[in-house]
Amino acid sequence: MGARGWTDSRGGGRKAGGGLWVIAVVIVLGAAAWQRMSDTTRPIQGEVLVSGQTVSYSLLGVGSSSEPIRVSVAAPEEVSGNLRWRAADGEGEGAFQSSTMLRDGEQVVGFLPAQPPGTELEYSLVLAGPSGLTRIPTDGTVPLQIRGPVPGVLLFPHVGILILSMVVGVRAGLGAVWAMPDAGRLSKLTVAGLTVGGMILGPIVLSFAAGSYWTGWPLGSDWRANSLAMMWLVWVVAALAAHGVAEDATDRFARTTVIGAALVTVLVSLVPRSLYTL
Repeated sequence: MGARGWTDSRGGGRKAGGGLWVIAVVIVLGAAAWQRMSDTTRPIQGEVLVSGQTVSYSLLGVGSSSEPIRVSVAAPEEVSGNLRWRAADGEGEGAFQSSTMLRDGEQVVGFLPAQPPGTELEYSLVLAGPSGLTRIPTDGTVPLQIRGPVPGVLLFPHVGILILSMVVGVRAGLGAVWAMPDAGRLSKLTVAGLTVGGMILGPIVLSFAAGSYWTGWPLGSDWRANSLAMMWLVWVVAALAAHGVAEDATDRFARTTVIGAALVTVLVSLVPRSLYTL
């Protein structure tokens, strides 16, 4: 195809464009669902046998920095519990601290002390009954990430603009595949959305949640922050390519760049959420 494919409508005009919007929404929502399912901070659930009874548990993977974190599990009357925790430094070092869990009706309850935003802990429970000791979880510990409260006036626009930007970006990539005339304009809208929602609001939200404005390279190794920066950068390149490439080169170079940026967007949206909701 020639440069004309960048400026003339192909693939069925408005009807085809509407269909591409539907596909873009499905792709982004599907990636978000996968991200949710693979989230490492989701509660860890399971069952163990304690004193001849099956005990179900659900242990939190995220806690608020504003107050002590309640940890509870249902347990038979004759069972007591002990809560153990330590800072998760990534090297498995440091001594565990412990506290006795108290009985509250049908549950034994313990509290992890309040921590600053951005802290990571690991914890486990040890239940003691007539039949001996039972560890929960039975193998290893539960990772716990401490987040500070983020004002909704910042969080909702941050998340909403990012999602909309991803939809627009994927739609731009689909449009570039079929040489739709709006791929260049949508690339610029994607850059604008990622700039406002990610590169401006993102660090502000992060400062509330983790006590730091940036945790990616070169200050840290948080993949979510790094992937956001990478996604923003590839869309800047795509928007510049769509705007500034010579007329006789637009078809091949600009369309390929926009398609590549859309693929990066899909890959980034599949990254499991970590400590920082960027």
